[in-house]
Amino acid sequence: MHSHRSISLSIGCLALLAGTSTVARAQEINAPDSASICLLNIPDSTLRPVPVYAQAKLVDSTDRPILPGIDLLMQEVAGRVRASLGASADQLPSGAPAVTWRALDGTLDVVVHRDGNVSSAVRKSEDFNRADTTAAQLLERALGAVAADGHYFMIWPEGIEHDSVAFRIAMHYPMVSGQGVVGTLSLRQGFPLFFVPVPKEEPVEVERQPKVDYPVWLIDRRVTGGLLLQFIVDTTGLADLSTVKDLWPSSRPRPSGQTRQYYESFRRAIVRALPDARFKPARIGGCKVRQLVQMPFGFDLAR
Repeated sequence: MHSHRSISLSIGCLALLAGTSTVARAQEINAPDSASICLLNIPDSTLRPVPVYAQAKLVDSTDRPILPGIDLLMQEVAGRVRASLGASADQLPSGAPAVTWRALDGTLDVVVHRDGNVSSAVRKSEDFNRADTTAAQLLERALGAVAADGHYFMIWPEGIEHDSVAFRIAMHYPMVSGQGVVGTLSLRQGFPLFFVPVPKEEPVEVERQPKVDYPVWLIDRRVTGGLLLQFIVDTTGLADLSTVKDLWPSSRPRPSGQTRQYYESFRRAIVRALPDARFKPARIGGCKVRQLVQMPFGFDLAR
């Protein structure tokens, strides 16, 4: 029988990935009525205009050689979006009132075929529950116009033998901090679309990390490991246990056999400890909102 007091244990809660434009922007996922009312009443005078960019991301990374051709198509599409909002070629128009900050999390799934045909579908973001997909619809209309006019051509590099390539267009914009500071974006290739006034955002902060116990049955084996959990932090600063899921790289097979037993034991230990964690809730325009976060954990018995 092992005593926990005799074990020197180091558990690393390394970071909380939240509040970025691409991973986990604060959002009112199934927000309570009070939060929804608060968000609807954010004063326009507190909003700050920021530029919005479109970026394409391949569904299959092995299609990387075709990215230059997709970027040329994106340049045409972004130009059509700006023109639809009344801008000249060298202007960045305002998206308002047609597009507001609530409409920027939708994406556009695109398939370009070797014969020149293009198909697309507007998709609501997986991470958020915003019903307004106006901006994604603007992209879809612009893409359709470019395809119909035949003003672009796709060069298919050697090595890509299939007849189509799929990619997703998402919109990104810099977050405005609670102090009013506009952040920066790091994009592979962003194409400017328009300006949109956005509220200040404050991401979730960890106030008390969960006290996770190393699984007793693994002490003699001195197994080390790490995993990444995703969950929603609610407006009271607690983890919503019904939303907890572990994230595993799609490029790697999940553990099996005894390794899977170790992994599951670590995961269960973290989930048991999460109710003890305390967070500072995320805010949009001063309103407390629920936020999707990702939190890494590491298990290592100190030597």
